[in-house]
Amino acid sequence: TEYKMNKSDLGAFFGFEFLKLLRVWGSYYLVSEMKFDSPDSYQLKGTAAGGGVGLTVLPDVPINAEVKYYNMNEITSNGKTETVTGDEKQKPLEILVSIGCVF
Repeated sequence: TEYKMNKSDLGAFFGFEFLKLLRVWGSYYLVSEMKFDSPDSYQLKGTAAGGGVGLTVLPDVPINAEVKYYNMNEITSNGKTETVTGDEKQKPLEILVSIGCVF
């Protein structure tokens, strides 16, 4: 069975650019939530951290890669919230690769 997921993150971002060709950045999310459109109203809460790198290979055409690690330590299901520790934590991973262009 597939369920729709809504995700939200609130955090801080920092980045550096080197010679307009290379960019690196990092982020830390103090609050991260994933809500699933499922019969039991499944929801995950926790924190996340990520980082990325971008390279401009042609004028105004950047290629970027980013990874984000989640650490979900609060699970809500059927209205009951439980705090989990250790191996019980949900640890999703998000990978993003993008190519930009100017119109």
